[in-house]
Amino acid sequence: MEITDQQWKEPDGRQLLACFLHAQDEDRRRLARQLHDTTVQALTALRLKLGLLLDSQLANLESTGEKLLRDSIRLTELCADQIRTLTNMLHSPILDELGLVGALHEHVDFFTRQSGIKVKLELMPGIDRLPAEVELALFRILQECLTNIHRHSGSRTASVRLERNLDEVRLEVRDSGSGMCLAVSEPGSGPGAGKTGIGIASMRQRTSQLGGRLEVSSCPGNTVVRTIIPLETTGNGRNRPTPTC
Repeated sequence: MEITDQQWKEPDGRQLLACFLHAQDEDRRRLARQLHDTTVQALTALRLKLGLLLDSQLANLESTGEKLLRDSIRLTELCADQIRTLTNMLHSPILDELGLVGALHEHVDFFTRQSGIKVKLELMPGIDRLPAEVELALFRILQECLTNIHRHSGSRTASVRLERNLDEVRLEVRDSGSGMCLAVSEPGSGPGAGKTGIGIASMRQRTSQLGGRLEVSSCPGNTVVRTIIPLETTGNGRNRPTPTC
């Protein structure tokens, strides 16, 4: 899906994308909870029952029957593990429980195992819990960046750096792949600007909703996506209100 930067800059386009991202986050959270509370629990119960059946009938089973039961148990465990992985991709419970730092560690480890791309994670000292919407925005941006690296860049390495000071938090994702054939710091500037996929547009929208900015620079061998979000909050601890959809 390609949409011009000018369309995203128009008020209706910004509001539409903000509502889409908000609905997407809520759907991910709801689906992850449902999968965990229903499907994973059902598979766990099934695995226990198969184990009890195997233990109770082991003396009466022929080798073929025993093998079929053991294979069924392994398949049940595999399905449960795959659904747990999916729920973590949809919505990381670590993000709610331990915050952005814990979620970054978990996701980078998971991404490295799944993709084979080696990711260096640098977390500067002094990063504590951030406002919930800031943590969610940065986590989603990280997911989008790493997904793009895996699908498009061809890079076998990447680096992630997170730092904050009193006024702002910065997330930088860098890779050494083929590049995006553009060099932009703001929408509509630089060669090749004017059309972006919804991934870049969604990252910009998440950032701008919080009063921040997204900087992207890319050439073969060096692509950098940098997100800067100010930490000026209102009295209720939120940077920006939830979009009205």
